[in-house]
Amino acid sequence: LFGELLIENIETSEKTDMNKLDFDENLIITGFSNGYIKILNADSGICLKTISAHSNEINSLLINKNGELISGSSDNKIKIFNIKTMECRLALLGHSAAVRALAIYKHNQLISASDDKTIKVWNMKIGGCKQTLYGHSYPVTSLVINKENQLISGSLNSIKIWYINTGECLRTLEGGSSPIVQFYMN
Repeated sequence: LFGELLIENIETSEKTDMNKLDFDENLIITGFSNGYIKILNADSGICLKTISAHSNEINSLLINKNGELISGSSDNKIKIFNIKTMECRLALLGHSAAVRALAIYKHNQLISASDDKTIKVWNMKIGGCKQTLYGHSYPVTSLVINKENQLISGSLNSIKIWYINTGECLRTLEGGSSPIVQFYMN
């Protein structure tokens, strides 16, 4: 991103940083530093719905194939919402620090990365944590799943490649002095 987008609430003149943005069909979904989520019509820009989703900033948003919105926050929680009603279907608790990144694996598994230096694999149907991956020395800030169904995670000084099914770390790439905030694999 090229700087931060600042949104001003016309009713209260409150300015709030917009942290994350996701797009689904004709909707733009935004997460804010005050824990709110707004759903906007992509064509008109009209706000369709605003909810108080978390008690702290939203760091990650994604939409799964079931049309559910998933949010990760600095309140250490992950929440799964019905995107039509914006009712929270499930809250996933288990991280002891901010949730920074989310990824979906094989349709019904959610993977989360946290400032607590762990990665968790969750069952999205029942909400249980299937496994916790340890190995990063710093907060885990990014996740991606490659074509071989391996999980790649990034932190301050390393990238780790994991076999998701067993939780085995296959390789560690070290170096760098700034946090890896985002990466993309083709």
